[in-house]
Amino acid sequence: MSTTSASGVATAASDALASVLRTVRLAPDPLAVWLVCADGVDRLRAPRDTLAVRMPGCARDLPLSGYLELAVAGATAVRLVAGPCCRAPDEPAALVDARALLAGGEVPTTFTVEPPPRPRGLRRAGPVIAATALPMPRRAVLAPWLLTQLPPRARAERDRLLDALMAIGVPEPSAAPPGERPPAPPREAGSDEVAHDDGPGRGFAIAGEEHFASAPPPGVRLAATGCTACGVCVRGCPVGALALDDEGGPRVLTQDVSRCTDCGECLRLCPEGALDRAGPVTWRDLRERRVVTLATVTGVVTCRRCRQPIPDGVGEEGLCPVCAYRRAHPFGSAVPPGSARR
Repeated sequence: MSTTSASGVATAASDALASVLRTVRLAPDPLAVWLVCADGVDRLRAPRDTLAVRMPGCARDLPLSGYLELAVAGATAVRLVAGPCCRAPDEPAALVDARALLAGGEVPTTFTVEPPPRPRGLRRAGPVIAATALPMPRRAVLAPWLLTQLPPRARAERDRLLDALMAIGVPEPSAAPPGERPPAPPREAGSDEVAHDDGPGRGFAIAGEEHFASAPPPGVRLAATGCTACGVCVRGCPVGALALDDEGGPRVLTQDVSRCTDCGECLRLCPEGALDRAGPVTWRDLRERRVVTLATVTGVVTCRRCRQPIPDGVGEEGLCPVCAYRRAHPFGSAVPPGSARR
C-alpha cells in the first residue's frame, strides 16, 4: 500500500471515531471501547459497560491519534476485535506507540488485541453497531445544550495527534508576545528528544521519537538559495506556512514548519527555483510551532510594472523576472498544438 493510500485509510478510520468519542464523553459511566473489523462478527458478547462498534475497514488501520483521543475521552480500555482481514500476528504499531506514551501517566486506558471470536453463544450476544451510525446519546438529547458541547476536533490527522499529545501532558510551548515568533530552544546536534515533562503530577516523559514510529509527521523543512523575495511561494502556499516580512528593512522569508504539509506547491511555483527540501519535520518541531528563517534579501527595489519588490540588480530595466518575461513573450511561451505550419 502506498504512503498516500495508507494515509487516506488511517484518516478514514480516525474520522469514523467522531460519534464514538461523543458517546464515550457523554456516557454517565466510563466505557470500554471494542473496535471490530468491517468483515468481523455481526454480534458480540461484551460486558454491559462496553461499547462495541464496527469500523469502516480493518480495526488495525486506526492511527495513533485515535487511540490517544479515546483515552482522553475517558475510555477505560480499547480492544481491537480482529476479523478475517487481520493477517498480521503482531500488534499494530499505533497501539504499541499509544501504550508507550501512556505508560506511567495519569490516563489508565489499556490497549489490547483480541483474535476473531468463536461463533458460540450468539443468542446472548449484542449487535455490533457501525461506528458512523451510533445514535445520539440520551444525555445529549435530554441534558441542557451547553452541558453536551464537546471540544472541537481538528480536521487534519496531524493536528488531532498534536491536540491529543497536549491533552495527555505534553506541555504547551511558552506564548510569545504579539508580533513575535515563539523562541526555539537550543537543540544539540543529533538529539532526537521530543519533549520532557517536568511539571507536577505528570509522571512520565517522552524521550525519543521512537514512540511515534507509527505516525511520522507530514511536512518538510525547506531551504532557500538565490531567493529574490518575489513572494510567489507565500501567495501560493495553501496552508499559510510561508511568510515574507519587510518592515522597512531586509525582506525575510520564513517557514512555519508546524503548518507545512509537504504539498510541494511552493517548490513548483517558485520562478527562480530557489526552494528545496532540506529534511523531514520532527514532532518536536510541530509541538514547539517552530518558525525558521529561509532567506534574508537586502537591497530590495520595486518593479515599475507590477509594483512587486525585487532585489536590486535582479530585474531587467526595472522589471521583475516575471514582467520581463511577459514583455519578451507577449503572446505566450508556447504555440497551441496543431497551429504551427509544417
